Amino acid sequence: MKRLLVPALALSVGLTSAAFAGEKLKSVEQMSDAEKQSYAAGFAQGGQLHKMDKDLGVKFEMHYFQKGFQDAYANSKSTLTQEQMEKSLVELQKSIMEKQRAYMEKQFAENKKKGEEFLANKAKDEKVKKLSDNILYEVIKDGSGTTHPSATDKVKVSYVGTTIDGTEFDKNNDVELSLNNLIKGWQTALQKMSPGDKWKLYIPAAQAYGENGAPGIMPNSTLVFDIELKDIVKDNNSGNSDKKATDDQSSKVSNSKKAKS
Repeated sequence: MKRLLVPALALSVGLTSAAFAGEKLKSVEQMSDAEKQSYAAGFAQGGQLHKMDKDLGVKFEMHYFQKGFQDAYANSKSTLTQEQMEKSLVELQKSIMEKQRAYMEKQFAENKKKGEEFLANKAKDEKVKKLSDNILYEVIKDGSGTTHPSATDKVKVSYVGTTIDGTEFDKNNDVELSLNNLIKGWQTALQKMSPGDKWKLYIPAAQAYGENGAPGIMPNSTLVFDIELKDIVKDNNSGNSDKKATDDQSSKVSNSKKAKS
């Protein structure tokens, strides 16, 4: 039978069989490595099933799940035919994908609404100022510099990025980045800053990672950055190794980590 992997499930690793559900386990000190690994695998699988139930409403009949697992592990004859098995797994996979899509669409809409409300409330604060594209900022410290980076400059910065609920997703100190590789919100703000300035930026999703999101950042997320401009690095042609390091870091801050910008 063709093996079908269901998203977020590894059906080859499962819960203990119903026959052993009530068996008392050894203490951790008495457990062998194999027993610890088996428990960890079962716990991880159970956590996945719980999350799918909680977030997506995908229900599993545990008695049948355990029976299927035990039959497969013991290499016993399957209750279902191969055709029935494959059809059931295809239906399960389709159901999960549909519910995942509905769940994510709901989350995206909620993220957008929360972000808009967050920015609207911040805009009422007298200390908060506004740039173009609804980018807000608060001056934490004024530097002594008088120059501003251009769109093609490289800058040295220290920063911390968080979501609007305060969850930190990225930070870095004294890193050199090229402005033209960063998210729009950073580009706009940095060209208004001078060396020594430290701002708190409130960047709407459209000027951050938008509807695509990034690893660790949900789509339509408004982001908050504490950013200090340390210096403007005018020499953008200092060698291939320096350029590669900058490009690698800029890629993290903008396109992959999506929070580093």
